[in-house]
Amino acid sequence: LRAASSVLKAMLSAEGMREATQRTIEVACPALAVQLLLSMMYTGAAPVGDDEEPSVGNILAALDLAHRWQLLHIVHLLAAAAAQRVDAETFEAAADAALRLDLPLLP
Repeated sequence: LRAASSVLKAMLSAEGMREATQRTIEVACPALAVQLLLSMMYTGAAPVGDDEEPSVGNILAALDLAHRWQLLHIVHLLAAAAAQRVDAETFEAAADAALRLDLPLLP
């Protein structure tokens, strides 16, 4: 994780940081979103073996984490994946993410 992101490196290495002391990072998002993000970090692809594609909600949650942790290559991959799956039900959440994260790839 430290090699993938300078933010994660600081969190896990800096003295006085809770994450470095406890050797854990707490995130407030769905476990499937974290699994998606980790899979993208390690393999560049979504987890294999699931019959269904990740939901737009999980993609957007993973996108938010990737942006927060400055994983820019993952941000681009997830933004493209979200843009392909947006529909009438998920448009508002996708538009909100695009505005918050300054991502022109999302509708």
